[in-house]
Amino acid sequence: MPNIDIWTPDRVYSYIKNNLSDKKLILPVNAYCSQNFSWNEILCTSKRTIVGMPDLKILSNLYYLTSVLQIYRAIVNYPFLITSGWRTADEQNKLIRMYASGQLKNKPSETSLHLEGLALDFVVCGVSQKVVQDIIDKSFLGEAEFGKDYTHIGLTSFSEKYLLKNGLFYNWIYKKLCLDPAKLSYSKRCLIIKRLNPKNWQSLSSNFSFEENKRLFERFNFDKYNSQIL
Repeated sequence: MPNIDIWTPDRVYSYIKNNLSDKKLILPVNAYCSQNFSWNEILCTSKRTIVGMPDLKILSNLYYLTSVLQIYRAIVNYPFLITSGWRTADEQNKLIRMYASGQLKNKPSETSLHLEGLALDFVVCGVSQKVVQDIIDKSFLGEAEFGKDYTHIGLTSFSEKYLLKNGLFYNWIYKKLCLDPAKLSYSKRCLIIKRLNPKNWQSLSSNFSFEENKRLFERFNFDKYNSQIL
C-alpha cells in the first residue's frame, strides 16, 4: 500500500483541470479520499473513459459520502471494493438502455443519486454482504439497496435537488447525518430513510434505529470537511 495522501476535493479538481488527457482520468496512486479509499477507487478510473469531468460540487459530495463509508469500513474491518460511484448522465442513460434491452437485471433509476456523486455501490470482500448491510440498515440515514452480491448507499439528505422535489428542504435536514425523530413525521422518514428493492424500486421495511444512528454519527465533525473545501 502506498503512503497515502488525503486529497481534498479542491485539490482533486485542480489536478483534473491541469492533467486530464484523452478523457482518461487517472490520479496519483497515493491520492486518497479517506484512510482506506483512494480517489481512483471512488471515481472508478480504471474502468472508464469519461466525457465530462466531475465538478467541485460532485467531488465534495463524494468526499462526504466516502467519509461515511469509511465509518462502516472501520466497523466491519474487511476490505470494501467500490463497484460504482459518480456517473455522468450519458453513463446513466446507457444503463437504462441496457436494462430496456434485457442486458441488466436491475432497473436503473432515472434520478439516481449517482448522478450527484451521492451514491456508492460496493462489495465487502471475504465476508457475507449481510454483515455490513445489517449495520447500515440500523444506522444509515439515507437510501440503501441490499443485493446478495453488492450494497448501495446514497445520501438523500445531502441532495438539494431531491429534498426540494419532495418538499423536504429544511435547514435541520439538509446535509445532516442525524435527525431529531420528534421532527420527522412518518411520511418524511420514509422519504429520507429509504430501503429499496433494486428490481423495482419499491420500498422495503427497515430496522433503522435513531439510537444506533445517533451513536455512530452524532459526533461526526463535518466542519472539518467543510473547512477543507474551498
